[in-house]
Amino acid sequence: MARIFLASLATQAACLQPGLSTIPRHGRLTSGIGRTGAASMNIVSTARLLFSDLVLKAQMQLDPEMELWKLPARDLIRSEEDIYTVAGAFPESVRAQFLDWYEGYKVQVTAPQPHGPGLSEEELVVIFNRIIDRLILMKKQKFNFASRHEGIVEPYDYFEFGQEYVKPLIDFDKSWVRNPELWEEASAAVKRGENVVLLANHQSEADAAFLPLFFPEDKTLARDVYYVAGGRVVGDPLAQPFSMGRNLFCVHSKKYIDIETDAAQKKQMNTQNRRTLTELSRAMKTGGVMIWLAPSGGRDRLTETEPRRPKPAGFDSAAVEMFRSIGEKSGKPTHLYPMAMATYSIMPPPDGRNKALGEKRVTKYTGIAVSLAPEVDTSDGAAWRPTPTGDAKADKELAAEAMTQHLFEQVCAEYDVLEPVMADFEEPGYVPPNSAKPWVKA
Repeated sequence: MARIFLASLATQAACLQPGLSTIPRHGRLTSGIGRTGAASMNIVSTARLLFSDLVLKAQMQLDPEMELWKLPARDLIRSEEDIYTVAGAFPESVRAQFLDWYEGYKVQVTAPQPHGPGLSEEELVVIFNRIIDRLILMKKQKFNFASRHEGIVEPYDYFEFGQEYVKPLIDFDKSWVRNPELWEEASAAVKRGENVVLLANHQSEADAAFLPLFFPEDKTLARDVYYVAGGRVVGDPLAQPFSMGRNLFCVHSKKYIDIETDAAQKKQMNTQNRRTLTELSRAMKTGGVMIWLAPSGGRDRLTETEPRRPKPAGFDSAAVEMFRSIGEKSGKPTHLYPMAMATYSIMPPPDGRNKALGEKRVTKYTGIAVSLAPEVDTSDGAAWRPTPTGDAKADKELAAEAMTQHLFEQVCAEYDVLEPVMADFEEPGYVPPNSAKPWVKA
């Protein structure tokens, strides 16, 4: 009986196999293995993957209510051949996108030091086994994010899943945290039960991974931070499993609501935002929460003029004012800090804005840096406040615009100090003033 079953699997594998050994690999050929050897390896790999899929289908039939995201890690991918075998079953457009992503990542993380971390092929396969495993499960059963999402660390640790993918791309020797005393100040405020809002520019998909890597000994600045995440962060199939390990407040950016043409979808996006506002208010009333927000509503893009650089995108005063107002009404002291992030080179975003989900993933081994500017003075006597006009409504709007501009200028000033650490804009040997490496134990 077992022999018949294995023969059946081999037949199914053979049906899927034709053409897999000839998938373009950007110059990587299978001549070292030989066509016969490559074909045999693909049949074995496909048979094993088919068997895993059959086991999963059987589990789902036995337990229709089973939540796939809870499943433990599965041993699906054991070699690079397996990765190409899986990719061979993808639609052509997805296959090309996936292989570009994999091959680009491989070049960066297997490069020997100082050009990369020098991962072995075995270590690379372990990383992509985890990625492919989760992507398959997400494809079979979509995960729905609540307005307030708590990062999932059990029974499967999605937090470490994301960290293990991002960490090899960081050149820690060239990475820095500027103004460490301000980070300590912000952390202390949260530990006292107060709220901190980090108002930051946003440059890469991996921006939520950096604080935990930079502050491994301080949970307040690492795992406990909440990120205000747009619809693309939780909706893009490739981004979903990486987002599941983060604490999130899920919103839809005004930029994408404005370009949404489907009336029903636009209504749903606005409804989600109202629910999230309620959750935000509850969290800040409880106190002791640190929230990261990108008031631009999206990632920074390269300037159109030379020299092209990822200039921070302008901040939306309505978003800034909303968080200031929620903090003021919370009954808990709320501190607003301008935050700068120089992270563009590690995963640069595509040019332009596209409401369709899915994008080309480009990765690079690079130094990165983050910084805080001094807390924003929100008192009536703050230097940034405009002269009152006597019209209360107009004065409120003018104050919101002025505070946002002040905040944005602080972020831009800090960003300019950080940018030269990145690979694409690097000044060799550059160290931002008043910088430290909190991840290095004294």
